[in-house]
Amino acid sequence: MNFSGLKRLIESADEHAFYDVALLQLRQLGYGDLHVVDGPYDGGKDVESDRKHVQIQLSVRKDWEKKIKEESLKALKSGARHILFLTNRRITPRAEANFLSSYPYKNQLELTIYDSSRIATNLSQPGRIAQSYKLLGVEVKGNTKFSVSDIAASVALLFGDEASELREATADSVALSWLRFHTGASEEEAIAGIAGILPGVTPERLARSSLSRLRIAGEITGPKSAMALSDSAKAKVDSAESELIAVRAADIQTISDRLELPQDVAEELLDISIELTIRSQKAGWSGAIDDELAGFLKAHGLTRKRSEINEIIANLGTVAKYSYIGTIDKLFSSNTFDIMRAFGGVREIKLVLDTSVTLPLLFGLEFGSDATGYSSASSVMKEVSDGHGFELFIPKPYLNEMASHGHKALDFLDLYSTFEPELRGVMRASPNAYLSHYAAISERAQAKGEELLSLQEFLEHFGIRRGSTIGNAERVIRGLMEAHQIFVVWDGRYDQAIKDEIAEQKPHHPEVVVKHDAAVCSKLNAHASEGFIFATWDKVLIDLLHGRLSVYADNPGRIVDWLAFTQGIETGIDGSVEILAALAIVDEGKAAKLAEKLQAIESEDAVFKLNQIIRDTRKAKGVERLESGEVEEILDVELASLVAANDDEGVEDLPSVPEG
Repeated sequence: MNFSGLKRLIESADEHAFYDVALLQLRQLGYGDLHVVDGPYDGGKDVESDRKHVQIQLSVRKDWEKKIKEESLKALKSGARHILFLTNRRITPRAEANFLSSYPYKNQLELTIYDSSRIATNLSQPGRIAQSYKLLGVEVKGNTKFSVSDIAASVALLFGDEASELREATADSVALSWLRFHTGASEEEAIAGIAGILPGVTPERLARSSLSRLRIAGEITGPKSAMALSDSAKAKVDSAESELIAVRAADIQTISDRLELPQDVAEELLDISIELTIRSQKAGWSGAIDDELAGFLKAHGLTRKRSEINEIIANLGTVAKYSYIGTIDKLFSSNTFDIMRAFGGVREIKLVLDTSVTLPLLFGLEFGSDATGYSSASSVMKEVSDGHGFELFIPKPYLNEMASHGHKALDFLDLYSTFEPELRGVMRASPNAYLSHYAAISERAQAKGEELLSLQEFLEHFGIRRGSTIGNAERVIRGLMEAHQIFVVWDGRYDQAIKDEIAEQKPHHPEVVVKHDAAVCSKLNAHASEGFIFATWDKVLIDLLHGRLSVYADNPGRIVDWLAFTQGIETGIDGSVEILAALAIVDEGKAAKLAEKLQAIESEDAVFKLNQIIRDTRKAKGVERLESGEVEEILDVELASLVAANDDEGVEDLPSVPEG
């Protein structure tokens, strides 16, 4: 399905389905803090948002003209400047023009109408259409095709060194700015405060890492219970803040003088202008901040001066100071869709776990994740994955390993019971995951004065007991995992060539373990048209799967590092405005490096050259499609020469991912 199909679905949707789609449209336009307000049934709903001067109305009424007039009168009485009307009806351009020509409040209110056609146009874009269909109860299968520049841009934002450096620099700037005004805060207070400003699925992780970097660099001093900035860090923040205040005051005066506005009104226009810049949107009617600007201009009789105001905004010192803000906005507004695009345009991504990851995760889910570092890392990974809506799976061969591993712990049951308490803690270093984790949770329980669980009770919780079969343990473990939305997939068949390659790298591993790994890698390799993140601590498997376009294999810590930087599926394009003051001390050089890389990727001439290099490499290798590792190598070698090519964006589809 495409635009026309989505448009028909919107027009035939029932009231509640349309409201869900309309809220998705509002989020994509940049409206935040959305709340549907219940009221008397009148064929419409009011929506509250973070734009207090914009009144939003959702309607399924046929008499849309009458409904708009009714809501406009309410908007005027409430002090609103702008009314946004979303309907599942089709309103032709002529019908809208005729209505607007006689609209009784056109000199008092700004009015924007989104009919079924306009909503479908916005939501039929890649990254939005699948979610729109889902809200309307329709399943869409198949992958989306993207241009070389689309995929390369997402790869650069998610995995590039420049992006990683800029993310860290921005997080550090926010941390420094927050601590400057919260001297003496404890580490936990700082993490909560900084995380409240930073975007991402797990901003707490960003904040914690930033504080650690700054302490190592000597920019944070004092104990964790009462932190403060060093004198040099404090001077850097104060200097940036003073400069920003001076530039801001000059801008307010410029606006006030040029437009003959009071200082407070000029300041409000400046704030709208800054946010417009942060969101990297041109003045128009395409988003929440544009709607607010239009309403502001209408309320102050400045609509006819729109061109002059655009020229003033473009030359404001504050705006010029943040000329690179668009790059930072792209970085921090990357989302689940960018992940899917980086994986070649897949519609869904599955997180596949191996035994070494699933066992600590299951232990943590059942008994608390704070006992071991492995449990903690796996639990954070699941939390971040859930934020993106990724389903979790464990291959059936690894389920067998989990049960077998537990049965081996039974051999130690009698001996463990003879240990003195002081000796039992040594078992934290046991190579058996059940024994090591049991020792860890026992230590934790003892430290907290909680009742101790016996080793036998711990093993029986997972269906592991003497006289019982491995198959019974598999069924119990499977039930526990499914209760946590972790599902079992795939059988044990494998590709012999892959098995031989793993066996060569693992000469001392049991044959059955090699076959299990081979079966999983064979499935990941065969399902090339789907997207997979494979979580494992096994470097052999990570290296084996490196370069597959639709598979990313790594350990849980590294997976969290890049998943946590991206927004979740419920997050729209809205960027964080609160980081503005902190961004005054971001190293512009780091932002410039990423900006140049993105400009090169997105320019028409650069894409033409990149396409040609890829075609030539394909031909030389005799393959239909290069693997992502090969594409990354081409980018690393060629991109420096492409940076200078900053023409308009060009598009050429990559060939679809072959099956098998």
